[in-house]
Amino acid sequence: MRNILCATWLGETSADEWKPKCQIVLYSSRRSYAAAVGRGSERTVGSSLVKSSKGRIVSRRIDLLGAGTKFLSAALPHELTHVVLRDSFTSTVVPRWADEGMAMLADTKAKQDRHYRDLEAALAHRTTFHAAELLTMEEYPSPDRFGAFYGQSASLTKFLVARKSPEQFVKFLDRARGAGYDTALQECYGIASVGELDRKWQHDGFSVRPASYEEKVRL
Repeated sequence: MRNILCATWLGETSADEWKPKCQIVLYSSRRSYAAAVGRGSERTVGSSLVKSSKGRIVSRRIDLLGAGTKFLSAALPHELTHVVLRDSFTSTVVPRWADEGMAMLADTKAKQDRHYRDLEAALAHRTTFHAAELLTMEEYPSPDRFGAFYGQSASLTKFLVARKSPEQFVKFLDRARGAGYDTALQECYGIASVGELDRKWQHDGFSVRPASYEEKVRL
């Protein structure tokens, strides 16, 4: 699974073993999982934590709720995506929207469909974010806008991945952190600005259902 994710997003397979290894902890109850993961865990079945120091990763950990869940398909691919991506972002953080968007493309079709329905609901209630808001968001939004955030993050990630490739999307994120989103969009996608991205995305991307992970890998 790690090799698939590395090949998809980074354009290469994982030749070396992780040092340090990624610790995966499986919990038999929601109570023990929540006690370990902490605040906000009541809404999740998996959590990942990667720590780095001076540009080097010093720990990797994934916590999974095993009780009553298909954790190997419902949570592990999502959380492992977060961990794999940190190999390319050791000295900075992956933008919140992109980190979740890429991880959601590894989710099951059923989970992706739920995020799409959340996006539809946000569109109906006019609680969506403009692209400029989503791209610059450093923290998760208030709980009443979680659906919009996750639905739009998945939608925008898929929209950009479909224009070129998953690997190009990671290159775009790397370019954006140094030169800004407008320059990165121009160089990587031929899109003039964040404002133009917003218009194209709303016109072409909001109406597209998310692909299954198998379909996404073939993009």
